[in-house]
Amino acid sequence: MTAGRMKFDSMAAMLSFQLPRAAALLKAGVEAELEPLGLRASESTLLIYLGENPGRTQSEAGRDLRVKPANMVPLVARLAAAGLVARVPGEGRALSLHLTEQGVERLGEVRAALQRQEDRISGHLSAQDKTAMLQALATIIKRQCGHED
Repeated sequence: MTAGRMKFDSMAAMLSFQLPRAAALLKAGVEAELEPLGLRASESTLLIYLGENPGRTQSEAGRDLRVKPANMVPLVARLAAAGLVARVPGEGRALSLHLTEQGVERLGEVRAALQRQEDRISGHLSAQDKTAMLQALATIIKRQCGHED
């Protein structure tokens, strides 16, 4: 064992140990890609969501993305203040969320940044290995959310 390096042999085969380690490393990579755009991961996630689901209300977006209302309010406010999201009157008192022209442009930049990170992560994997990994992760997520189907 090299001096200064810890050994975790007993945990190397444990998903409950490896997944959080991988997630932390990957999150740092995503944040590094998004930082020049002045966005956080949560903000870029909402931009992608609204690009694919225009007109959803703030509460619908929060439910779909599993973001608490107390966190959703400042998230939408930051994107609106940056001119990336517009709140448009909808039915009743509900406001629907839409990307502005600037938001659509920024979404393109976000997608390019995330694709660079994706290429770094999966560039060394075969298509078959990537597909298997995504399927395994989807199964883990479904089971952790209580969905066995």
